[in-house]
Amino acid sequence: GGGGDGRVAPPEADFLVIPPQRPGNVRSQDIVVRVLVDTRGEVRDVELIPSTGNRGYDDRLRRMAREWRFRPAREVGTNRAVEARTDVTVTI
Repeated sequence: GGGGDGRVAPPEADFLVIPPQRPGNVRSQDIVVRVLVDTRGEVRDVELIPSTGNRGYDDRLRRMAREWRFRPAREVGTNRAVEARTDVTVTI
């Protein structure tokens, strides 16, 4: 519903990502942090692609991402805020 044309402008980030210090047993790599951003710009769900292989460090990355704030996605045509997923690549 909502009467829009189905196209959505994605959420926009306005922050610099500084990941937590990487443990010695985690290799340096790019991690895609896929977040679900609600209509207020708050992160509601976090997925790491791929996992770092270190459960504790993965949890720290998820906690970091839950503190991010975005300008919410907008339905094109109506400019109505909508929930949407977006990816942020983090180099650890």
